[in-house]
Amino acid sequence: MGRMRGKLAVLLCALLAFNASSIAYGGSYRMERVSGVSGRPVIRLASDSDASEGSYEEDEEFSEEWQEATASDAVRKPEFYWSEDFDGVTVTLSAKEGVFPEGAWAEVEELDAAGVATDSDASGTGFVFDIALYDEDGGRLDDHWPGRGRMDVEFSGDRIEAAKEESKEARIIRVDEDGAPDVVKNIPMNRSNLNKDGISFQASRSTVYGAVFLSSVLTEDWGSWDEDTKTLTITSLSADKPYQTYLNKAETIIVDAGGQELTSDCLPSGTAAAGLEIISCGDIAANAISYRYFGKLESIKITSCGDIGEKAFYNLKTLTSLEIESCGSMGKSAFNLCSNLETIGIGACGDLGETVFSGCNAVTEMTIGTCGNLGKNSVYGMSALETLKIGSCKDIANSAFGSVSNLETIEIGDCGTIGEGSRIGLSLGGLKTLKIDSCTAISKQAFWSAASNLETIEIGTCGGIAESAFQGLSRVASLKIKSCGNIGEKAFYQVGKNASSLSMEVGACQEIGEQAFMEAGQNASETVIGIAACGSIGKQAFKSCASLKEMTLNCSGDLGTGIFNGCTGMETLTIEACGNTAQGAFLGMTGLKTVTIESCGDIGSSAFSTMASTPGAESCSALETVTIRNCGSIGGYAFRTLSNLKSVTIDSCTSVGGYAFHAAGSADGSEELVLKDCRIAENAFYSANIKTVVLEGEKMEIEKNAFASATIRHLTLTDIGALGEAAFVGLKQLETLTVTNLDVIDNSTFKAYNPDDNHVKTLNLTDIRYIGAYAFENFQQLETVNISGDCEYIGAHAFSGCDSLKTINIADSTRLAYSDSFVRQPAIRDRVEAILAGQFDLIEINTPMDPILPDKWTSYKVGVSNSVSKPGDTQLTKEARWSDGEKTQAEVQIKAYYTAKPQMDFIIVADCSNSMSGIATDDAMNSNFYNMQSKMMDVAEEILESSEDMDARIAFATFGETDHSRSRFYGKGETEAVRDYIWNDIVNYYSNTNYSVGLADALELVRENAGRNMTVIFISDGQPYYDGTTVPEEYYGAAEAGAIRAEGVQVISVLQQVAESELPVSEANMERIADKVFASTDLEGFSEAINDAIDYAQTNYTLTDTIDPAFTLDETSVEASSGTFEIGEDAAGRTTITWKLMGEPFEEHTLTFRLDLRPLADHTYPVGIFDTNEGDAPLNDGTTDVNRVPTPQLPREETRGDLTVTKTVTGNKGSQTKDFDFYVELDDQSISGTYGDLEFKDGAASFQLRHGGSVTVKGLPGGTGFMVREGNNYAYTVTANGVSGSEYSGEIAAGDEVRVAFVNHRSGSSGGGGGDSGGGGTRPGGKPSPGGPGAEVPAAVQDTESGSPHPEINRLPVMGIEGPGFETETAPVLAETVSGAQAAQAVIPELQAQYAQNTDLAAWLTVPGTGFGYPVMCTPGNWEYYLHHNFAGQADKVGIPFFGEGSEIGGDNTLIHGHNVNGTLQFGYIWNYQYPDFRAKHPTIDYRTIYDANGTYEVMSIFFAPVYPAEAEGVFKWYQYVGKLNEQQFNYYVENVKASSLYDTGVTASYGDRLITLETCADDETNTRLVVVARRKAQ
Repeated sequence: MGRMRGKLAVLLCALLAFNASSIAYGGSYRMERVSGVSGRPVIRLASDSDASEGSYEEDEEFSEEWQEATASDAVRKPEFYWSEDFDGVTVTLSAKEGVFPEGAWAEVEELDAAGVATDSDASGTGFVFDIALYDEDGGRLDDHWPGRGRMDVEFSGDRIEAAKEESKEARIIRVDEDGAPDVVKNIPMNRSNLNKDGISFQASRSTVYGAVFLSSVLTEDWGSWDEDTKTLTITSLSADKPYQTYLNKAETIIVDAGGQELTSDCLPSGTAAAGLEIISCGDIAANAISYRYFGKLESIKITSCGDIGEKAFYNLKTLTSLEIESCGSMGKSAFNLCSNLETIGIGACGDLGETVFSGCNAVTEMTIGTCGNLGKNSVYGMSALETLKIGSCKDIANSAFGSVSNLETIEIGDCGTIGEGSRIGLSLGGLKTLKIDSCTAISKQAFWSAASNLETIEIGTCGGIAESAFQGLSRVASLKIKSCGNIGEKAFYQVGKNASSLSMEVGACQEIGEQAFMEAGQNASETVIGIAACGSIGKQAFKSCASLKEMTLNCSGDLGTGIFNGCTGMETLTIEACGNTAQGAFLGMTGLKTVTIESCGDIGSSAFSTMASTPGAESCSALETVTIRNCGSIGGYAFRTLSNLKSVTIDSCTSVGGYAFHAAGSADGSEELVLKDCRIAENAFYSANIKTVVLEGEKMEIEKNAFASATIRHLTLTDIGALGEAAFVGLKQLETLTVTNLDVIDNSTFKAYNPDDNHVKTLNLTDIRYIGAYAFENFQQLETVNISGDCEYIGAHAFSGCDSLKTINIADSTRLAYSDSFVRQPAIRDRVEAILAGQFDLIEINTPMDPILPDKWTSYKVGVSNSVSKPGDTQLTKEARWSDGEKTQAEVQIKAYYTAKPQMDFIIVADCSNSMSGIATDDAMNSNFYNMQSKMMDVAEEILESSEDMDARIAFATFGETDHSRSRFYGKGETEAVRDYIWNDIVNYYSNTNYSVGLADALELVRENAGRNMTVIFISDGQPYYDGTTVPEEYYGAAEAGAIRAEGVQVISVLQQVAESELPVSEANMERIADKVFASTDLEGFSEAINDAIDYAQTNYTLTDTIDPAFTLDETSVEASSGTFEIGEDAAGRTTITWKLMGEPFEEHTLTFRLDLRPLADHTYPVGIFDTNEGDAPLNDGTTDVNRVPTPQLPREETRGDLTVTKTVTGNKGSQTKDFDFYVELDDQSISGTYGDLEFKDGAASFQLRHGGSVTVKGLPGGTGFMVREGNNYAYTVTANGVSGSEYSGEIAAGDEVRVAFVNHRSGSSGGGGGDSGGGGTRPGGKPSPGGPGAEVPAAVQDTESGSPHPEINRLPVMGIEGPGFETETAPVLAETVSGAQAAQAVIPELQAQYAQNTDLAAWLTVPGTGFGYPVMCTPGNWEYYLHHNFAGQADKVGIPFFGEGSEIGGDNTLIHGHNVNGTLQFGYIWNYQYPDFRAKHPTIDYRTIYDANGTYEVMSIFFAPVYPAEAEGVFKWYQYVGKLNEQQFNYYVENVKASSLYDTGVTASYGDRLITLETCADDETNTRLVVVARRKAQ
């Protein structure tokens, strides 16, 4: 029999399994063997109504065949043995001798019996093998081997033994070729067979054998029935319910249906089963297990299923136990009203739906291993439930718990979000313990008021606890959180509020939200809160935790406002670490006594103190001890007015804010404050009470008023970085002060307000560079000051008010501003007096006097009061002379000589306002005030000890704002009295500046001493001060100064040491009151200014010279050998020179200047006798004219002449309306301006005249040579004063008039030459013109290379490449008109600058050696645009040369038109080519296009030709042959222009040459042109 393979084996297994049932329990089936497509046997199941039950034996037919074959076999047949293992099943084949031939062998193959092995228990387990036998040669031993006897077959091994244990019987099956399975042997699994190894049987043929192990269970395709245990197992669910037969007998129903859905249609009805076990199934549909049909069900065990539908196990009253290993989600009311259910155990499930266990009122404990989401009311209506344990779940929805009032304990291992944004239930009144090992988040209001009796909360790790999650749980006594994310706003609000005690432990969290623990343990006897570590803490997080006594925080984030508001029981606060603390962070702890901050960021303003106290947010008024180890800034008002502070320790902080410790400290004062390297802001410790303050560090910055008015007994400052103004002003009870190594002690730093509050007697200052103004003012008990090191500067009033000062040790190099206590120290007084001692000397009035004499110019005068007999005498001279030959400019010289005034009283008015107390400039050693006192002593000593010949006295007046003083006049011998007055009575006032007060005192002194010469010297810095606001106008004292001058007394101001930048303002202020201002910017300058002021008072004189109206003053010519001068006008508008003399008596002084005679209206100059000044020139001594000098006079005669040119035209062809061009050139090229009718520039002028016209040039200098030339007079015969020619020269004599008469004559018939303009050549009438072939060039014709130009050759301005109106300084980038950005490369360098200005430029045209040069423009589409526009594009009747229509750059012939306006512009030079001599000297024209610099063209032809009417025929239209030409056109053009030429040039052209054709107007009446054609010269 062939071997079975592949699909046959699978089919066999299935058939064997199926037939086994038939064998066991009867049936109408049989197996048939049929032939398959491969020739191998195929087994199928066939109907057999005669099939019998019971045991089966070997087929008799097969036995007979075997015997026959054996009888005829004579082959040797030894014993046979064959064994082979198949993964736990060993197949052993054996036969006695004589059964198989020698060399026989077997092939055994296990067929796929999976169908048998995995089918239901009712089908048993099977093993199938294909056994084949072969002879020695490999031949197949067919169905019956040719021997006697049978082969023993044994199946053994672990798999066989296991099958035996689980079955009641084994059956050996044989399948022959007909496919019918035969039972070879039945082997009961009794004790004997179970004890044997394996199972065995005898085989009579080579075929497929199998062993089937049958159990006691009935196995069907829907499942099985176990009669012994009354267990119905359903493996295939069906609405037909083929298992209905076993319902009444079943005590247990088992569903093992794989993924099949369990519905109410699939299950038996009316069962009495007490147990339901679901091993596997798909979803359990809604109402699947109806209480109507399962009335006795007591337990449900679910191993694995899909989702459990709505009311799937609804109302199972008898159910007491539910065990679920794994299921999907549970639908709404899935186990609803299972009222006797006592225990629920769920290993793993999906989501729990609404009211899943509602009405399960007997359940006291429910355990869920893992589940999905707990939906709304998922744990609802379980009135007896006391304990809920969930190992792991997803989210717990809002209202997940309801009507579970006896639930006391909830334990959750791991879950997602709890609450889903709202409360998890409303009826958790019995809940006392909540334990959550881990959760993602606890949502907003999750347990809010739902668990009012909750006592213990334990949370392991939580992602975050949201707003109000546990709010209102007032009975909580213990709260433990191992770690969590953010704790939201009011998360534990009122937690434990009514508990007897509250303990809260938070291991670590991120942020604590606003009011998170507000009122926690508020009414408890004791509240303990421990937070190991957290991020930020929000506003009022622990507000009103009234029983909280101490708190330790370790935060990485910031602390919010009022986090402990209302924590009245808090006594100790420790902050191990935190970020910044907000404003008012710690207010409300009225019982707080100790604060320790180990490390934090910035401490916010008003952190512990407030000015606006509100209930619960009061200042920490009981605070006694503050320790800050390391922090950022301490905010303003942080500890303000905390009057119980006894100890403040700040080891390190970056800054202390304004008013941070204002008025802080107990009555006895905090013991000590030590600060290093921080910034102390303004008023930080204002009015604080601290016994000892020690401040040090280079980074220490103490700002303005930082400790102002504080009570400090001992103060030490060391190595301070910066100390602000008034930092310690007004200190009280100060006993010792030590300052070491400080750069600057700023203004008013230690100033005492109340002298009685300062008890410092000795002040030691070491290594202080700068001491500011008022620094130690009013230290009245100070006796000794020791300033060691290099102190550079002591400011104004730094030690004023130190009335007990006896000793001051200070270096001589220290710069001193004013302090009143200093000048009482002899050493400093001596130093001040020596500053400017011996710097002043009065002028010696008895110096010998010398007379002065004039230099005796043309005219001179002497002063009417000249004298050299006594002090006070003066001398004057004035003289004048003409400085040019025309006598139009006059030189004037004034000499002056003066002496000193013999009697003078001085009133020194001293500015003693506060601004004078400082040091004015960086290089000054002493204050302005000391310098002023020193100079007063210097001046007073000199004046009072001068010779008896000098009558001089001195008096003083001082002023501030209202304070002032004045002395009497001191005379000779009263030097000591003046010294006492200066040191004792001239003091600096602490006041604003009021000039009027000091000037009023000076006015009284003037009036009291009337009749004497007096001078007021006003000393000030010119910077009045009025409390930082605008100075009242009356404070400037202008009225008082005016009154002094009205008394005949001058006021001189001396500006003392004013900075350069402020001088203009100071000088302007002084000019309001002073006649003269002397300014200084440094000490030396101040001394000299005082000296100059006194010298000026003794020697000042003013001379005023008024210029005569016949002259104008050349202001640049005025020079003074000494003194100063000003040029102005008097009331009549006449020019004046005011010459001020001073300080240099007994010397000759000169003033010189130049006057220009005014010309008349006709530009000539008047003649006669001229005064050089208007009236006399007076000399004034400040109050009176003491001398005067008359004016010198200068005579002037006529020196000018005139030139007149007239024009007359005669002849029948002469035009009496034509304007002829004239040009006048003078030999004096310096003559420019208007002279009569003409405007000259550089000695040249041009004009036009027609018949009967004339011009007159007036006022030319006598002896001036001139040349007059007439132009554009072609075809006229010209005479000038009867001499033939167009030019006339001569000379103008003084007082004479030269007349030049030009007469032009033209006559002839109508065929004669030309009109008003034109030239020689063949005219349109066909007759020769003067310049035609054979005509001689007039003798006068020359060019610019051979002499003066002549009228026949029109002279033009020289125009090189630059041309008129061109800017050549820069060459801008070319406009992109050639080829975009390549334009700059395409245009030749010589023309790039011009092209950049106008991109219409096409070429440049010049005639070498003539000066002729013009741009040539090209405007296609508007060819004649430049006929009347200039290069700049502006309208211009002259225009500029341009391309004729059709011309182009690079064409074979380019036509260029140019005007011949009056024969002088543009193509005027082209006219000259009608003369062969001109062409011989200028044979080439230079023509360069913007793209080609090679532009030498030879003049080829010159002719006159008209522009013909368009309809004209048979004529040479020369102007049409332009642009690109073919060879025929080119040759025709060349032939005609050569034939038309006035003369033979010897130049011709061939096709391929380039031509230019220049044309200009010759005769407007006949539209005739002069044409010049040139050929490009070969390179």
